[in-house]
Amino acid sequence: MNAGDSRGRATPLDAGPRPPLWVRAADAATILLLVAGTTSFLVGGYIVSLPGLDVVVKAPDRHVARALLIAMLRHALYRRPTVIERIRAGWQRARTRWPVATDVLPVALATRIGVLLVGYVAVATIGFEPGNPPMRFAVSELRNLPVRWDAGWYIGIAIDGYNFAPDVRGWQNVAFFPAYPMLVRAAGLFQFTWETAHVAAWTGVALSLVAFCLALVYVYRIALQQGTPEAAHGAVLLLAAYPFAVYYSAPFTESLFLLAVSGAFYHQVSRQFARAALWGLVAGLTRPNGILVCVPLGIAALRDGWAAYRDAPADARVARAARAALPGLAAAATPVVGVLVFSAVCWAYSGDPLLWVRAQRIGWDRPVRGIPSLWSQASELLSPSLAWTIGTRPYEVINYLAAVFALAACWPVARRVGIELAAFVAVSVLLPLVNGGFASVARFTAVLFPVFLWLGLALPARGREALAALFLLGQGVVAALFFTWRSMT
Repeated sequence: MNAGDSRGRATPLDAGPRPPLWVRAADAATILLLVAGTTSFLVGGYIVSLPGLDVVVKAPDRHVARALLIAMLRHALYRRPTVIERIRAGWQRARTRWPVATDVLPVALATRIGVLLVGYVAVATIGFEPGNPPMRFAVSELRNLPVRWDAGWYIGIAIDGYNFAPDVRGWQNVAFFPAYPMLVRAAGLFQFTWETAHVAAWTGVALSLVAFCLALVYVYRIALQQGTPEAAHGAVLLLAAYPFAVYYSAPFTESLFLLAVSGAFYHQVSRQFARAALWGLVAGLTRPNGILVCVPLGIAALRDGWAAYRDAPADARVARAARAALPGLAAAATPVVGVLVFSAVCWAYSGDPLLWVRAQRIGWDRPVRGIPSLWSQASELLSPSLAWTIGTRPYEVINYLAAVFALAACWPVARRVGIELAAFVAVSVLLPLVNGGFASVARFTAVLFPVFLWLGLALPARGREALAALFLLGQGVVAALFFTWRSMT
């Protein structure tokens, strides 16, 4: 790639001088105007509050026109390197400096933007079931695209906060944990209103995308500890392509939860206990089943303690085992602390620390079921035949197969990745099965990154590519169902 002087003479990029300040400013203005045009096209006009200044961003066509005008003038006066060449060179430098991040970023962007495109096309072509969509924050289908299912609850909390009514008779937003909606609220500088709810929804999408990218970095690093870069790339590709990874493209908690779980485990096994504790606390504040993160963290800590006990002299075994295990056990307790914090808030406002539990069971009909009840449900789905059930109750079969897939993966995960992560997969599937049956279980399997670690490490390259292609087909189907308001519970 060549650089150039102001008269366009080509010189090697590394040997030539940096472009003048006005060229760099023009390139930055071009990119910023294109971003402003894209975002204002998605969400309509909005205001960016700066110290002492409010910038109104609207009229996307004007922003794009200004960007094109600046770019043409810039390239007429200073031809090389072009803005595209500068972006490409910057990307190559980033690949050298941050190889993991630049490896996972294209995977994350391609799959997440692809889901949104499929969803919008599905809305435009297939349309909704008879009647209007249940929830709408904007007239435009594009601006309203992220507003699906639980997104309304999270955006409502980001705008109005919680309702801690102690008399639970129906749906109540206290059933949803605070980390994600409060993050959306903070990203909007605590200024979102119902008039700008669609902007809050797209802000939630942006936060989900950022969290998903960071989570893939952690998953890649965990896979790299046990395999090759190719296997690590395959693991994150399979996770991103999984049919129910659709939720990572929406203002839902999946991305933040995946980031918290993978970050906590990575730092725990790296013996960076303060960071593991921080991510464990975030997990406990993100979803009710965040408390389950204490399982892999605790087993990892006990494994460290056992290794210290085994290698120490006989007269110092207990002391060394305790010193090795206690920091990890303290970090493993933080997901429980997160759940206790939200329960304490519920207690302070309503007098009932388990108000969120009652809200879920009453509003979303998730009673505790025993193993016999689950067996009865599974038997009912299989009779008279699975093929007949697929034709008459397809969404129940989807959840059933997802649960079977995750549980069947526990043994190979334990052998290839570790007993602690296999235990996490098992309890993450069994708890929702016991607490509500097969409803929504497929969604819960999307964050079970150990399953995709195992697949990425165990499958050959062609096997990973074939499975990723199959997963992507399924993801397209799920995206079409999700964005056209077809219930998959």
